[in-house]
Amino acid sequence: MDIRKICYICLTQTDKILLINGARQVGKSYLIRAVGQKLFKNYIEINLKEDSQSAK
Repeated sequence: MDIRKICYICLTQTDKILLINGARQVGKSYLIRAVGQKLFKNYIEINLKEDSQSAK
């Protein structure tokens, strides 16, 4: 099944949140933005990427 279809089902047929986790540079942020803009007038994207510079 296509990942966009899975996201669509999760976001429209449940009252749950959707967490996308995975390797760097594989399109996670792109997917969230594309699905969010298509399905909702407003959506929230929370990026938990660690910033190694801020730890210093």
